[in-house]
Amino acid sequence: MKTMYPDSAFAALGALPVAYVQAFRQIGLLIGLAEGVFILHERCTAPKLVGFALILAGLAALCLCVA
Repeated sequence: MKTMYPDSAFAALGALPVAYVQAFRQIGLLIGLAEGVFILHERCTAPKLVGFALILAGLAALCLCVA
């Protein structure tokens, strides 16, 4: 499939429903939290852990529903 925006999130829009693409774009938040904690030695507070767990659970549920 040829798209107008190769190698970007817009390219995925042509192949998947918008809700799935937007949900998986949130992986950047998880990566940012992990980098902040492990590389920059930031404190991992309870709200950060709850948010991390909720995003991860939502992505896992989406994977199970789609597959």
